[in-house]
Amino acid sequence: MCDAILQVLGKAGAAQVAAGDKVDTSQFCKVWGLLGLTISNSQAAGLFNRHGQDVRGRLPVMVFVEALVVGGPRQIMLMESQVQHGAYSAGQPAKHTGKIIYPECKSGVWPPSNWDPSLAARSSKLPEARLELDFVYGYDAHRATSNNLWVNCAGHLVTYAAAVGIVHEISSHHQVFFRGHDDDICCLALAPDRRIAASGQLGKDPTMLVWDSVSLTQLAKLQHGYGYRGIQAICFSSSGGKLACIATDNSHSLFIWDWSRGRKLMERKTQPGAPPAVYGVVWSKFDPNRLVTFGQNHIKFWNLNRPNATGSAGAVGDELTASVDAGVFDKRGTHSVLSAVFLPGGVVLTGSPGGSIATWKGARCTCMTA
Repeated sequence: MCDAILQVLGKAGAAQVAAGDKVDTSQFCKVWGLLGLTISNSQAAGLFNRHGQDVRGRLPVMVFVEALVVGGPRQIMLMESQVQHGAYSAGQPAKHTGKIIYPECKSGVWPPSNWDPSLAARSSKLPEARLELDFVYGYDAHRATSNNLWVNCAGHLVTYAAAVGIVHEISSHHQVFFRGHDDDICCLALAPDRRIAASGQLGKDPTMLVWDSVSLTQLAKLQHGYGYRGIQAICFSSSGGKLACIATDNSHSLFIWDWSRGRKLMERKTQPGAPPAVYGVVWSKFDPNRLVTFGQNHIKFWNLNRPNATGSAGAVGDELTASVDAGVFDKRGTHSVLSAVFLPGGVVLTGSPGGSIATWKGARCTCMTA
């Protein structure tokens, strides 16, 4: 075929077809005529459309030749089931030249026809150059439903972006980073000492990490189990020794942890619905047994007790149990609750999407202030 192409192009004396040689449809038909096969211009045009042509309607010769040479063996390899699943394995010869299937590509890929296995060995090594995180701009203002910007004991801003915990030194405009997470962070809280931080992330087995916002040392890793999807909100108890968090499963499960011991004290369902239906959890600074959860058109008031306490209920094995009261809204009806804070007398104030502040005594809304 290459000799016929050279003859049609008037290069009969050339040693081989050049990479830039092209033919139009009439020349293409002549090539096949020299090989004893008659094809029409419309058939040639169909082949040009399939294999590619330039703006002048000319087919790159070597593109077509390579399709003929490589396409047939590839089909044979497929019929012989010579298909590799997944990428080349590190430390193993990369000699497979058939089809490669991997999750990110629906149809699979083929190594180049001139594939050199030594290239895989070279690409498996780290490059000499290294990238170093220097500064993160912005923070999560879209997905977060609870506090995600804090000031620690050193006067530095503590926040997060993607899977990175950020401590921003305001005076020097310098940042340092906590890199313990392996998926996007969804929530952040500081303990009452304003030094210890806790952050929760997305994941099939979502993790909550406790870390020092000054030294950036990881102090604890709390895993919640498969199916909880992520941690949407988090808060410390008034002593700083316990953590409460809300998962993004369909029941928006409430977890309470003794984080320093890595021990789960309680797990309870809070609110059904598509997540995030629960926006936050807040622990009273004045009563270690009271906390609230809140979100879409609801608020719930929780009272913690030890097991077997009268009127309490909990799962088997829990070290804490809890009674819960759903908030009763005033005559204006329910509204979503975006934030909450406990006052010294036990009163709770909450914020609404319309900018009003609701006052709660017990579990009843007694006042709405615009």
